[in-house]
Amino acid sequence: ALSEIQGILGYDEQVFMPPGAAASRAKQKGALAKILHDKSTGTEMREAIDGVRGREEDFDDVRVRANIRDAVDAFDKEARKSSDLAQKEAQLESEANQAWAAARKASDFSLFAGKLTEIFELKKEVAAVTRPALKSEPYDGALDAFERGMR
Repeated sequence: ALSEIQGILGYDEQVFMPPGAAASRAKQKGALAKILHDKSTGTEMREAIDGVRGREEDFDDVRVRANIRDAVDAFDKEARKSSDLAQKEAQLESEANQAWAAARKASDFSLFAGKLTEIFELKKEVAAVTRPALKSEPYDGALDAFERGMR
């Protein structure tokens, strides 16, 4: 349900939200991201992941094995990130999106440039934290979030 709320907030931000609500929406999305992060990396989820960790070969179905592998990998990456970093990431993404929309409307890249720089720096930090094996190559760590194994 909370992920659905996150989606609704994002949709509303893109389609209906009045410009004056941007700062408030960014804070809302950041707060919700922190809650979702805490739930998805908390004790209950850690116990569930640890219950299947390393047990892929116990299952005949290759799809089940792949699901276990991917769930463990995704959990490990997300658990390396602090909830404060998850909150900061969501809030900055929202702020940057609003800056981009204003810059596009005004045909003035300078309105977006500062937020774009902040996004690049934050994404390098997130990549280094969540993918420490790729820390020396921040681009590879960021790319791995979208195209696993493409480095």
